[in-house]
Amino acid sequence: NRQSTVLQPSNRHSTVLQPSNRQSTVLQPSNRQRPVLQPFNRQSTVLQPSNRHSTVLQPSNRQSTVLQPSNRQSTVLQPSNRQSTVLQPSNRHSTVLQPSNRHSTVLQPSNRHSTVLQPSNRQSTVLQPSNRHSTVLQPSNRQSTYCLTTQYCLTALSQTQYCLTALKQIQYCLTAL
Repeated sequence: NRQSTVLQPSNRHSTVLQPSNRQSTVLQPSNRQRPVLQPFNRQSTVLQPSNRHSTVLQPSNRQSTVLQPSNRQSTVLQPSNRQSTVLQPSNRHSTVLQPSNRHSTVLQPSNRHSTVLQPSNRQSTVLQPSNRHSTVLQPSNRQSTYCLTTQYCLTALSQTQYCLTALKQIQYCLTAL
């Protein structure tokens, strides 16, 4: 009740706030006009856990901007915020150490377009052991021309550049022969 007044045994005009009433007055038995703060008052601004307009450490306040874990517009260490750009592990547009970010270019193990030390990247050209299009020290690369097997060795011998490189690596050459 917004304007209700509850009569106490010995008092009629007391004006003390009710816990769930907006403008109600709680009647105190021995006090007539004593104001007392209620924890669920909507207009209160002092440490209200469920107050909608409070701006002091509200964990579930939508407009709060102080360390809110589930606030959509918050920009301070939000793990599930879509527009956040600070250490978000599952943010799609983040560019800071994101392990599963598709557009990230910094040490992403499963990034398709990354070109820095990606073990399973198809277009990577830097020390990729299982990369199909890589041409740098790939032991199991289909297009490699190092002396890993007899077929690769014969291909390397026909190309002077690859042959000289293969001869420097005795381990690969002996394995291929």
